[in-house]
Amino acid sequence: MLLKNINTLSLSFLCALLIASPAFAEEVAHEAEGHGGGLPQFDPTSWPSQLFWLAVFFTLLYFVFGKSVIPSLGNTIETRTSYIADHLKKAEALSAEAEILKNEVQAAYKAASHTAGDQITEAENAAKAKLASALTDFRTRYEQQVEATEQKITAAKETAMVDMEQIVVSLSAQAAEKIAGIPASESGAEGVVKSLRKVA
Repeated sequence: MLLKNINTLSLSFLCALLIASPAFAEEVAHEAEGHGGGLPQFDPTSWPSQLFWLAVFFTLLYFVFGKSVIPSLGNTIETRTSYIADHLKKAEALSAEAEILKNEVQAAYKAASHTAGDQITEAENAAKAKLASALTDFRTRYEQQVEATEQKITAAKETAMVDMEQIVVSLSAQAAEKIAGIPASESGAEGVVKSLRKVA
């Protein structure tokens, strides 16, 4: 198709050169003088000259286009086609790689989501276990401290009661001696106080 278009262009260009040539202009002027006007293309006497110049310019243009222009255009078209084909192949390869990377990223995202979910669950369970352990330890320490405090209170109460008994015994003995004028021993008064305590 390209060669056909170039040949058509060559013929048109040849005709233009033929019409513009001095020999053709001289022939036209000669024919106009001899015949009083008209078209020289239809004069059979000018056909050999026209065919000669047509053959000359056609051969010249044929060699110029056939040896230089057409191969250059063919090489350019072939190079361009090869360039486009190579880039299309590269684009397809890059598209396939991008699809693979997309699938890998999606798989990694899903795996990371599952892993994160598992880690969050493990962290929650660990926090709950730690909280339960801390509460248990606190309750144990609290009960131990309460029990120790109760024991201290009981011991302090017993000590206070003993001290109070000693004071009461001493005061009772002194009171009996001063009021009744009877000397009383602290052991006897202590026995009386203990008996009253048991009754109470």
